[in-house]
Amino acid sequence: MKKKDFVLTCLCISLLTALSACSQISDLMAPYFQNNSRQQLNTKKKIDSLSYEQTQAYVAKIEKNYTAKGILNWIKSANTNSYPLANNKCRIYLPTSLLWDLVYTETSRQGLNKQTSFYWDGNCKNGFATGEGRLVTLGESIHFESITSLQGTEDDRYADTISYDFVNSRVHYSSHDKTNDKLLSVKQIITPFPEFSIKNILHSFDKNARIFNYVSSPFSASYSSQIIEDGVEYVFNDNTYIPLTSPNDIQLQFLVGKSSSPTANIDIQIFENFTYGSFVIGESGLPEEKFVSEKYIQELFDLYNQSYYEKNTIQGVYTKLLPLRNSYHYNHCEKGKLVNYAKTKTTICNFGSNYSSLYLDKIKETLATNEQLLTKAKNYEQAKLIEDRLQYQRKLLEDERTIKQLESGAISIFNIALAVSVGKYPSPASLINSATFVHSLVKSN
Repeated sequence: MKKKDFVLTCLCISLLTALSACSQISDLMAPYFQNNSRQQLNTKKKIDSLSYEQTQAYVAKIEKNYTAKGILNWIKSANTNSYPLANNKCRIYLPTSLLWDLVYTETSRQGLNKQTSFYWDGNCKNGFATGEGRLVTLGESIHFESITSLQGTEDDRYADTISYDFVNSRVHYSSHDKTNDKLLSVKQIITPFPEFSIKNILHSFDKNARIFNYVSSPFSASYSSQIIEDGVEYVFNDNTYIPLTSPNDIQLQFLVGKSSSPTANIDIQIFENFTYGSFVIGESGLPEEKFVSEKYIQELFDLYNQSYYEKNTIQGVYTKLLPLRNSYHYNHCEKGKLVNYAKTKTTICNFGSNYSSLYLDKIKETLATNEQLLTKAKNYEQAKLIEDRLQYQRKLLEDERTIKQLESGAISIFNIALAVSVGKYPSPASLINSATFVHSLVKSN
C-alpha cells in the first residue's frame, strides 16, 4: 500500500456487529476512499497535533456497543437442554464450541428449530451419545459434521470439536476452556471464486463477550489482528514481514472504532521510513487529518503485542485436537466405515479435495512471488520467514505422492494448508521494541 493511497484506505474496516464479527471475519477491511492522495484531502498547510487528552476525547466518543453479549445469551439458552438424535433414541448435549460454530451460519438468528436434525455415529449409553464419534447437524442451509468425544453427561457442553462446514467450505478446530469459560478455535476458510484464497483464523471468545481474531493466509506474509472489547473494535494490520520497496509503503496500521459501525474513528498509518500520519472522525462525521498522541500510539502498540502472544495460545488447539481427528479418520475413513447421513458426494474423508487443483496453482504462483521477495529481504527475520515458506512450497510441488493424493481426493488441502499456516511466526517484538519504535516516529507533513 502506497502513501498516495494514505487517505483512509483501510478506514472502512468492517467494524462489525457482534454477529457479523463472527460471520465475516475473513473480510476485516475495505477501502473508504479510492485513488485519492493525502494532498487532495488536506486543505490545511499545517496538520494539527492532538495531545494525549485530546486523543482520548476522540476515543471516548466511540459508542459502547454490547451486542456481542447477545450471542452469549443465545448459546447459554441453546445448550440448556439435551437434543434428540434423528437416527436413534438417544439424546445429546451440544458442545458449546459447535453452537459457536453454528453462529457462522446465522443459525442464532432463527434458533435451533424443528428443521434442524442431529445424527450420531458413535455409541449410546444410558440414553445419551457417548465416546468418540461424529455429530452431523442438518438444517435449512446448514450442513455441519463434527468429530468429538463425549461422556454422555452435561459436561459434554465443554467437549472439543472438529467441525466441517459443508455449506461455507470451512473447518473449525475448537476447544472450550472450562476453567476460564473461554472458547478457543482455529478456523480455515476457502473462497474458490473469483480468486482462490485461504484464510486461517485464530479465534477466541470469552465470558465477557471479548472477541479476538488473528487472520493470516498461507499465500501471504501480511496479517491482521482484531480485538472487540466492550463494543470497541481494534484492528492491527501488519506488513513488517514483507520487504517493502518504498519509504511510503505502510508497514503498520492501527484502527479503532465501534463494533457496530462500518468505519473507524481513528486510523493510524506507519510507513517504512518511520513517518506516520493519522485520521480521526471529526464533529462533522467526516475524516480529518490530525496527528494523534504518540503516547496513545504506544498504548495501541502494547495492545497489539499482547494480541500476538494471545494467538500463540490459540494455535495450540490445532495440535491438541489432531490425535482426535486422526483416530476418527483411521477408524471410519481408512476402514471405509463412514455413514453418509447427508447423502452427499463429498464427506469429511475427502473434504476440500475439489479445490486441490486451484490450491496447487496458487502455490506455484506464490512460489514465484516469494522467490522475488527473498532477494529484497531487509533483515534476518524477513528472510527466514520467506525461506521457510519457500522450502514448504518447493517440497510440496516436488512430492509426487502428495500431489497424486491431493488430485485423487485421498487427502484434504485443509489439513495441509492449515498445518503450515499455524506455524509460529517470529514475534513482532523481536523485530521492533514498541517504545523504541514509537520514539523514533516522525510526523509526516
